[in-house]
Amino acid sequence: MMRLCDMQHGLSAEDAEAEREWVVECLAALRPPSVITLSQWSDKYRVLSSESSAEQGAWVTDNAPYEREIMDAISDPCVPRVVVQKGAQLGITDAAILNTIGYHVTEDPCPILVVQPTIAMAETFSRDRLAPMLRDTPALRGKVADPKSRDSGNTILRKAFPGGYVAIGGANSAPSLSGRPVRVVLLDDVDRFPLSAGTEGNPLQLAIARASAFWNRKIVIISSPGIAGVSHVEREIALTTCEFWYLPCPACGTQQILEWDRIDFDTLTHRCLSCAERFEKFEWMSGTGQWRAHRPVDERGNAVTSRGFYIGGLVNPWVEWDILRDEFVRACKANAEGDVELLKAFRNTRLGLLHQEEGSKIKIDLYLRRELYAAEVPDGVVVITAGVDVQEQSLHADVIGWGRGRENWHLDYITIPGDPRTAEPWEALDEAVYNRIFRCADGKCMRVKRMCVDSNYASDHVYAYTKPRQPRCIAIRGMGGLGKAPIAALTLSKSNRCLIASLGVDTLKEEIMNRLNVTAVGPGFCHFPRSDIWDEELRAHEPVNGYDIAYFEGLRAEQRIMKPKHGFKTYVWVKRLSQRNESWDDFVYALAALQLPHTGIKLETMERDVFTQLKSSGSANLGARPAAGVYISGGAPAPAQAAGFVARSAFGAVNRGVD
Repeated sequence: MMRLCDMQHGLSAEDAEAEREWVVECLAALRPPSVITLSQWSDKYRVLSSESSAEQGAWVTDNAPYEREIMDAISDPCVPRVVVQKGAQLGITDAAILNTIGYHVTEDPCPILVVQPTIAMAETFSRDRLAPMLRDTPALRGKVADPKSRDSGNTILRKAFPGGYVAIGGANSAPSLSGRPVRVVLLDDVDRFPLSAGTEGNPLQLAIARASAFWNRKIVIISSPGIAGVSHVEREIALTTCEFWYLPCPACGTQQILEWDRIDFDTLTHRCLSCAERFEKFEWMSGTGQWRAHRPVDERGNAVTSRGFYIGGLVNPWVEWDILRDEFVRACKANAEGDVELLKAFRNTRLGLLHQEEGSKIKIDLYLRRELYAAEVPDGVVVITAGVDVQEQSLHADVIGWGRGRENWHLDYITIPGDPRTAEPWEALDEAVYNRIFRCADGKCMRVKRMCVDSNYASDHVYAYTKPRQPRCIAIRGMGGLGKAPIAALTLSKSNRCLIASLGVDTLKEEIMNRLNVTAVGPGFCHFPRSDIWDEELRAHEPVNGYDIAYFEGLRAEQRIMKPKHGFKTYVWVKRLSQRNESWDDFVYALAALQLPHTGIKLETMERDVFTQLKSSGSANLGARPAAGVYISGGAPAPAQAAGFVARSAFGAVNRGVD
């Protein structure tokens, strides 16, 4: 019949075939949604790819039974929003993101938006997770056109299929979150989202707003949690049913949540809340689990329609408890040494729990804890770094020696007066820090291995100073914000192509605050020098090498507080009014110098960085210091000199060209 109509309208065979394909696509788009649930679709059609799964082959929901209710909530038309706070590697991204995409491609076509923390992660997700699923799952094969064909609608960040498409964006890119409306929004790893997508505002709300025009919209939010009080997933899941995964006791049958505090490290067994019997993981996992809502109704007594699920790593079928125990022991050891990051990561990614901040204040009196050094460079120092803060009328430098476990000895704090837009302060910095050699107890010499110089003020002059001294001396610029890497990026200046390191200063400040509160000598402990002269008025030993009361007050100049930003709470570091913070910044920069790439600094394994390549040229100089009242080695204040310089001591400057 259609052929007769085609002949009557004078269509060629090719045009008629194209018309029929178009009609088929239109009818497919008008087909009512399937009654099959997402978990049923996954068990029937989904195939796991070798690139993205440890278990290649057909999807089996019973391998991780906690996923079934999460998936079915996503395909339930009566549930507008699903939130999952989870540990890492629990299969939730496959279940809640990838399976949802596959389900809508074949059963309920519509426009879909997937948001990853960054554009780079969005591209990685598309190549390494989505593309293999579309290739290896027979029900999806051919639904998305070949990307090599003309006008296929298939790019890295956009996959078109009959009746809809999948757009993949990054939370750091406002353009990728804007555009046409979508019905399904899938937000992955939201606690790694930036506070704002450029200048457009919170990316979570920008993405969710894309679905506001659809009555049958679906919002899916999944993430490992971050810091309590500023976590996106914490805020979103608090408005849901708040469901937890319960397992029955193998002995008494009492349903309960498995908790880390009830794990015995020696026997690797978990204690029952009711009968107090202990059982191994496989015994707990053999029971039939169930989700129980802790918030089925809201504060007004209305039924909560958005569903939220908490799931931690103790029920992970692919990670055994001995692995978790070993990771926890290492994290606790690092935490005792002032490095809280491993313990934070364990709670967030393994247990799926929020990290509770303990505050950001120095809890001990560092000035009274100062000690008398046996040598200019104490035993235990294997490498020396320096941080330099640039102010309008001065330079401030802190020279720090580092040992195993980042135990550190502050060697010299130097203030150099003068306008950094002139040459004199930089010449003084060369003599006082960059070209200076330090004596160890055995008579051997060391010098600064790496030095970071702040470039937020007098930038061009900083670049002019640091470029010829690279890689020992690097210009840096601080970047605020939670979760940034200590060395966030390396770029080049526009003026003279000088290397600039962008620092995640919030991360560095948190580490320093933790280490300043370490009380046991050893890894993470901070040492500060004093003289052997007692000051009766202060009831303390006199300061030496610039580490006076003002220096330690500077270490307390900043504190971390919670405040609103872009409509949401976050932690920020703020400076107390009228408080100088140069010593705090210098410590941050010296720590950053330790972590610069390609330095060869490996504190746990390297030998002491002894300096032996002295040249015959150049005058001797150890610790040339500018300005009156700045302490030099030995504790005597330097006399005032013309042009802001002081007399040189017995040792000489070495040629700065030697690395």
